[in-house]
Amino acid sequence: SRTLDPERPFLLWTHYFAAHPPYSNGRDLARQVLDPGYQGDLRTKKWVLDRVMTEGRPLDERDRYHLDALYDAALMGTDDTLRDLMAGLQQGGRLERTLVVVLADHGEDLYDHHGYLYHACSVYQSGLHVPLAFVAPGLLESDAVVGPLVELIDVTPTLLDLLGIPGPAEIHGRSLVPYLERPAAAARGRSAYSEFEGTRLRTVTAGDWKLIDNPDQHLPLCFEGAPENLYPIARQELYDLSRDPGETENLAQHFPQRVEALRRLIGRRFAGLRHRGEEQELPEELKEELRALGYLAN
Repeated sequence: SRTLDPERPFLLWTHYFAAHPPYSNGRDLARQVLDPGYQGDLRTKKWVLDRVMTEGRPLDERDRYHLDALYDAALMGTDDTLRDLMAGLQQGGRLERTLVVVLADHGEDLYDHHGYLYHACSVYQSGLHVPLAFVAPGLLESDAVVGPLVELIDVTPTLLDLLGIPGPAEIHGRSLVPYLERPAAAARGRSAYSEFEGTRLRTVTAGDWKLIDNPDQHLPLCFEGAPENLYPIARQELYDLSRDPGETENLAQHFPQRVEALRRLIGRRFAGLRHRGEEQELPEELKEELRALGYLAN
């Protein structure tokens, strides 16, 4: 609600949390519009969704369709809020001079793997493959889609590059400006990586192939009260995303040489990286707030 000084640059960070479980941001849109004929008991209550996982309740195709509708409705609610923000910038005469970046930090499994609905445990594309868009009037004129793999750690160097600001000495991403300026000429060949909470559970996607490497057979605890074995991940899982985008058929035993080649990529990527996070004791009040938001597993 603050009035922006038109002569000064500004930074606005908006975190649209409402697409998280229990997806209540969609209100009654799912039942009234997207899936009005549903007669089951899935709804936007966390205890209802948690019970699917804690009790191992099977969802049939009709339930899963409605689960998708609940999530889609929440995303549509977020779209409406984002539209209001853009309209406010437009009305204030700021939008044409504003660099806008839209991204997500994760997706949702929505029962795609191990009967799991949420995101905290996901090492699959349903959780890792997220939208990323840059809008920069006067700097970027193309509205094309960039095909090659990129990573969220590329956002910071891209912003610095677009704004002409020198970056820090240690930065792990790469500017995407060359891709954004010439989308059609963007070459394939980049690999994308993820790691799970400082463990050696990591993934790499290179071209059409995806490896989940879990050498310590780490078993993620997905949310408070979840069964210990809810989300089992094999020591290695290999997927051909071109043929199996849902990651349903683990090919690791059939292509051991490819597994080792991708493991070497992971080894090179994470070699020498410093873990700068430190454990700290949180006040009980803050713990309760985080627990209510689903950010504490225990």
